Amino acid sequence: MFEQNTTKLIIVCDDKTVRYGNYLRQLVSTNDDEGDEIVGTKDGSIKVSVWLEKHYLDNMSTISSSEHVLFIGENQTSKNEISSMNVKFDKFGMKYGWLGKRGMMLVSEVISQPEMYDEFVEYCRGYKSDFEKIEFSKSIPEQAFDAVNDAVGGNKAALIAGGALLGFLAPGITLATGAVLGVTQFLTGTDKEKVMDQQYRGLTAILYMDGLSEFLEG
Repeated sequence: MFEQNTTKLIIVCDDKTVRYGNYLRQLVSTNDDEGDEIVGTKDGSIKVSVWLEKHYLDNMSTISSSEHVLFIGENQTSKNEISSMNVKFDKFGMKYGWLGKRGMMLVSEVISQPEMYDEFVEYCRGYKSDFEKIEFSKSIPEQAFDAVNDAVGGNKAALIAGGALLGFLAPGITLATGAVLGVTQFLTGTDKEKVMDQQYRGLTAILYMDGLSEFLEG
């Protein structure tokens, strides 16, 4: 029986993104092919190493141009590489792409709109990524408070006590000044980190399913 040829993949991360390098390695190592149907990459065909930036910089001179290297996230090391790469996927602030045997995946923007976040969660379910949905907080924008201040003579406390800060006023209420009091939704700092984590995890699964085999064939 012939031994299957394997392709070597070096994944370069920093301390913030190493978990996604490990996740991609786990996906690659999973025996998930279904009969003759290849799921992601062919089982047993990829040998993955996960390196931190320092390890990569210390060994960069030993890496040949024939070896595949994937950079995760944007940092000082990856910036010198990813700017020239062709973007193959760009959706919901998630990107991956490559040029030759150098590739990248990164989250360029944290999702900040509730509607887009809902679409993102639904999209990722198609890649077996079922996230616990994060509820966006509600707040009245500062300019609305300014309009309220003009309309009621500075008595913001009365409106806050009446529930305006929690969004209990009917949307679209027109004030005497002609301003419209709207309610916005936003993410707290902790929730932003959770959303970014979900984006990176979703992107890792998407790259594995849709792009990794093509990248490694180059």
